[in-house]
Amino acid sequence: MLRRRFGCSVQTIHSTAVETYFPLPTACLLSVLLVSAANGPAAAQIDAEEVSEATLLTLDVGEVSITANREPTALSQVGSAITVITREELEDQQIRHVSDILRQVPGVAVSSSGPDGSLTQVRIRGAEARHTLVLIDGVRVNDPTAIGAVYDFGNLLAEDVERIEVVRGPQSALYPSDAIGGVINIITRRGSGAPSVTASVEGGSYGTVQAASSVSGGTDLYDGRLGVTYFRTDGISAARQGTELDGYENLTVSGRAGLRPTDTLSFEATGRYLDADRDIDDGFTGSFVDDSLAIQRTQEFSGRLSGQLELMEGAWLHEVGVTVAGTDREIVDSTSPADYSARSYGADYQTSYLLETDALVDAAHRFTFAYEHVTEEGDFNSFGAPAVFETISANSFIGEYQLGLFDEVFLTASVRHDINSEFPDATTWRLTGAYLQPDLGTRVHASVGTGVKNPTLNDLYVDFPNFFYFANPNLVQEESFGFDIGIEQPLFDDRLVLGATYFDNDIENLFATQTNPNTFVSTIVNVPGESTRRGAELSSSFQATEDLMFEVAYTYTHAEAANGSRIVNVPRHTVSGSVSYSFLDGDANITATVVGEYDRLISFPTTSADDFTLVNLAGSYQVLENVELFARVENLLDQDYTLTPGFDQLGIGAYGGIRVRLGGD
Repeated sequence: MLRRRFGCSVQTIHSTAVETYFPLPTACLLSVLLVSAANGPAAAQIDAEEVSEATLLTLDVGEVSITANREPTALSQVGSAITVITREELEDQQIRHVSDILRQVPGVAVSSSGPDGSLTQVRIRGAEARHTLVLIDGVRVNDPTAIGAVYDFGNLLAEDVERIEVVRGPQSALYPSDAIGGVINIITRRGSGAPSVTASVEGGSYGTVQAASSVSGGTDLYDGRLGVTYFRTDGISAARQGTELDGYENLTVSGRAGLRPTDTLSFEATGRYLDADRDIDDGFTGSFVDDSLAIQRTQEFSGRLSGQLELMEGAWLHEVGVTVAGTDREIVDSTSPADYSARSYGADYQTSYLLETDALVDAAHRFTFAYEHVTEEGDFNSFGAPAVFETISANSFIGEYQLGLFDEVFLTASVRHDINSEFPDATTWRLTGAYLQPDLGTRVHASVGTGVKNPTLNDLYVDFPNFFYFANPNLVQEESFGFDIGIEQPLFDDRLVLGATYFDNDIENLFATQTNPNTFVSTIVNVPGESTRRGAELSSSFQATEDLMFEVAYTYTHAEAANGSRIVNVPRHTVSGSVSYSFLDGDANITATVVGEYDRLISFPTTSADDFTLVNLAGSYQVLENVELFARVENLLDQDYTLTPGFDQLGIGAYGGIRVRLGGD
């Protein structure tokens, strides 16, 4: 269930990031309370005088975005194309890896080099993997030492995730480099209510085991949650022609705490750490991948500390924050050993002011200004390359104006200027609009804007003279211009919602490796010309009964380089669907999902990938009030497919387990 209805009654919401008197659906309010302060300026509280306790208990957490405009906004008022994935959906489908649920998002393609834990990349609307900005609780976690600063989703488990927001299209006017294709914001779980302890354990095919435990609680004054997840699997051979099993092991610790000493002052701290080991196959014989004993060891961490202050009865809001993120990767027992270490340090400030002009026209105006500083450093020690330690930094200024007219028209204009230390400065902008037709419930949305992708430390400084490859310190940013326009139509008292969106994103100065045919020396360059990515996203959701929900999505993507050749790793057709049914008074649930990819080119060498259709089935039963049994079957049809030449994927697998909760409300 990746979409929710947007037909709701109107209430008022107060945000400690900005006083949001824009009309919001009733179902939006609890969501903002639960996910407050998740993305920098996003803390929120509800006016208790206006909302009854009974109303709070019925709110829908899928109706608000905190990513599209850097602060809580009703989905019905967002002009950008966005998908919100809730905790309920993750639990119904028993998602263990975040990348698995992202396959169901319109416009998103996932590729990986093997089974669980393997390098996994995500592309949005045909853009490159390096064009996807990934945030965890508002902290940019793209790896500065990875090629293209691509984030590896292979290590991202879903147990501590509360919700995921995917904003599609260029978002560089609001966010740092990498957002040419879009932004994926992962928001972790927080504590609430009486203290409680939750524990779960499961096992299944391929020697797979997962155990998780958490302690959480919260009051009006404070909240906190600490969770630990351990995952391991024997796996299969990552090399399609191999026989040696490539196992994977992951330990993830996640914590979150909030403090609200007064009605106008609040503090938030988030932190996340993981330690993962994966067996990798990096040997080659001709065009075949061979078994090897190589192991990649990875440690990742990220955190944010922020404070929020309200002035002028909440009309003037301030937030200040500091962030840190890091990745340490080591490849051992390999013919090409390597050791990489990356650190990113940031500081930010955002202020927003709300002005209402009801006396002149029924309108609300929100003015936002933000400043961000980030420093990235990377330590490279790789076979065939001299050791390198380098840093880059940027200072960014962001301005945004939001306008709400007559509770029907919602417009935004954003601009961002980046002052970069090692390459040219950049200015990006974005305009969005949404119109709600009050009688028919029709929603029209559109966005247009520009994006940039900065050269990485790898691109600028890391040479491999043994392989005749040299970095390019004169590289400039990739640039994009993109737009989309779409419509959503609810029918049958909002039980059926149909949506369609057309998108177009043109990218210039694309990075590519160029080889001199005479000297065989290679370097990364900006390719002249314009690369085009365009297509259409179709979606529908149908609440057949209170207990039965259907959803279907389809995306067509046409992606070609400046020379007219087709872009690899972008499936031309993707489909997804789900059916979820609750019974026995809600104590039991069954969810079936289908994901299909058709007509994809992969490399190296460039070849056509096999089409595939993955079917998963998950079910759970609440045996007692605090005890739940669950089971699932993945790849029910036992599809044999590959996403990267020479690397294999898992076949059919069955898993089951138990979850116990002690304490709580």
